[in-house]
Amino acid sequence: TGEIAVFAVTGGLAAPFLPEAGNALRGGAKEIDSVPSTVTEGPNGNFFVPFITGGPFPPGMAPVYEYAPDGTKTDFATGLTMTSDIAFSSDGTAYVCIMSSNLLAGGAGQIVRIGADGTKTVVLDGLMAPNGIAFDNEDNLFVTHKANGFPGEGELEALALAGSSALSGEAKVQSY
Repeated sequence: TGEIAVFAVTGGLAAPFLPEAGNALRGGAKEIDSVPSTVTEGPNGNFFVPFITGGPFPPGMAPVYEYAPDGTKTDFATGLTMTSDIAFSSDGTAYVCIMSSNLLAGGAGQIVRIGADGTKTVVLDGLMAPNGIAFDNEDNLFVTHKANGFPGEGELEALALAGSSALSGEAKVQSY
């Protein structure tokens, strides 16, 4: 019909480190802004929304929410930092793009695999402000990084994960 309707309101993220007065910009609540960075349909038909937290960008506070088609929200992954994207390999495994592991301390960007049991494994580290990921039909993971650099410095990296049809053994990276 062309009408736009609100599907979900994300709200703020709990910030117990704030002083008793809370966040004046959020009506005194002890929370920081939630900044949804993308939406991706998962292999189960649900929608996955990663977040880049508002300042001071505290490590470990960015979740990935999972929304069912009826709008029901669950925490898919927690304890992450500055999550900018999510993609799924052909076997349904989730990979999350972390823009920085600790922005204010100069932490590098990462790609993190989320296991079925919720375990987090860094599969690629040392990236500069990665902000997008996607799989091709051979399970190679493509990553855009250097998103905050000077014009002409952005890169697209291809990561062949162990077990992908392109490579066997250790993960290997190729720049384009």
